[in-house]
Amino acid sequence: MTQETRSKIILAIDPFEEALRPSRKALRELHYWAQKLSSRIEAVYVLRESDDRPEFGRLFTQAYDRLGGVVRSLDLRVPVSLRVIWDGDDETRDAPGILTDYARETGADLILVSSHGRKWLSRMVLGSFAEKVLMKASVPVLFFGVLPGPHESLHKVLFATDFSDASKIAYELFLKQVGPMEPEVVILHVAEYPNLVTGMSLAGVGAYLPDAYWKVMKESLLSEGAAWVGIARKRGLRARAVIEDGLGDVASAILKTARAEKASLIGLSTMRSELQKIVMGSVSTRVFRTRAHSVWVCGPGVLEKHPVPPARHPPLIGREMR
Repeated sequence: MTQETRSKIILAIDPFEEALRPSRKALRELHYWAQKLSSRIEAVYVLRESDDRPEFGRLFTQAYDRLGGVVRSLDLRVPVSLRVIWDGDDETRDAPGILTDYARETGADLILVSSHGRKWLSRMVLGSFAEKVLMKASVPVLFFGVLPGPHESLHKVLFATDFSDASKIAYELFLKQVGPMEPEVVILHVAEYPNLVTGMSLAGVGAYLPDAYWKVMKESLLSEGAAWVGIARKRGLRARAVIEDGLGDVASAILKTARAEKASLIGLSTMRSELQKIVMGSVSTRVFRTRAHSVWVCGPGVLEKHPVPPARHPPLIGREMR
């Protein structure tokens, strides 16, 4: 891979926050990824200070030195450049916006961050740097898993999908980014189809659908899964599709399958607005907040660059994966 075509990974680090340091497992994954992609890694910290302040030079030097110390302690064994950035024109801008604009302007392919995994109330009050980055980024975001795990780096990955056109766009980008590692790809669809439809008929009686309906539905899901397997195989990757029952909890089903499959990376997409995520949460955020796996997420800013074609058929499931 030539210098001109090398990918660029931004490693977002707060050198003053010990809790956000990635695990050794995550660092092994990053090292492996960077080598396979011949990626340039740039460690970036957003300095939320105005360069008009007299002490700006001292604060910048302190942040740069701390950033360098953190990178050295990570021992990535691949070259990592350092960058402290700020917005000299608008000191009121938030750090996620500054970071994602920088990623777009410098042609980054991926942003890597860690998350506190705060509970709902503190997240609503304090916000989350990682989740705001996801909502604003025009490139995928990889959330580090911080819990130790036995899985070998990126030998098996899992992509959870609702089989929508938007999810397919994310899936193809996911395959492009993980393809050089030549992992086995597990395509997971979590189906929610109970035997009882909980709505009421016109007569006011609970409405049941025949078992044959659900049989046809599952056959349709399996057929769609086979088509997605074909997409991966065209890239020379081993792949298979898994259809699981969600039983009302898609996020738990994804995590359970990832553990059972011993997948070291989960891929997802999300198109929810920030307000919806605060009020309702989402499958994607519930998965990466556990911090049990590294999670690759294609957010709304990425999908906006790829217009989704009109649906060619009714949705296969009643609730979106997102």
